[in-house]
Amino acid sequence: GIGLLIIDNAARKNAITAAMWRAIPEAIHWLCGEAQARAIILAGSGNRDFSAGADISEFPSLRKDTATARQYEAENSAAFAAVRDARVPVIAAIRGICYGGGFGLAAACDLRIADESAAFAVPAARLGLAYPADAIQDFALSLGAQLARKALYTGAPMRAAELVGSGFLLEVTAPEALDPAALSLAEIIAANAPLS
Repeated sequence: GIGLLIIDNAARKNAITAAMWRAIPEAIHWLCGEAQARAIILAGSGNRDFSAGADISEFPSLRKDTATARQYEAENSAAFAAVRDARVPVIAAIRGICYGGGFGLAAACDLRIADESAAFAVPAARLGLAYPADAIQDFALSLGAQLARKALYTGAPMRAAELVGSGFLLEVTAPEALDPAALSLAEIIAANAPLS
């Protein structure tokens, strides 16, 4: 009853390619439907990083003009919406880097657990990029207005300890305890009455 959605691009710190952005809604739909998951864990591959965000090496071709940038942003928004609107709870299990669009995916999740190595940042201001409005709302709702503004305006990295205090993170674990903690939470959720 537990679905696992892995951001799998470990060689690039689990940067999310355009194909991966497009695959996220399909994967969530499949996990909630055909696979009958009662909870989903979202994590990065390789036991090092959650996600460095969008794969910026694709930007010269995917964001080359206004039309392509809007299309790319729409694909990002569809991925955030799929996570946010999933019929079952989605738990982010975060270790290492959780930047940009990866941070946006985590913010769209229902629950978030991180290990002590987790570092969070929204580098859009430094890169001259914009985020979809729905992703900004996810940041504001999950971080709180002040911390969301700090993250978006400064691009400065934040540690897990700071975000557990704000309520963004449910808990911070030792590195070896992250996967068991996320799995335990998912098992508790999956064992409950599904309609509730």
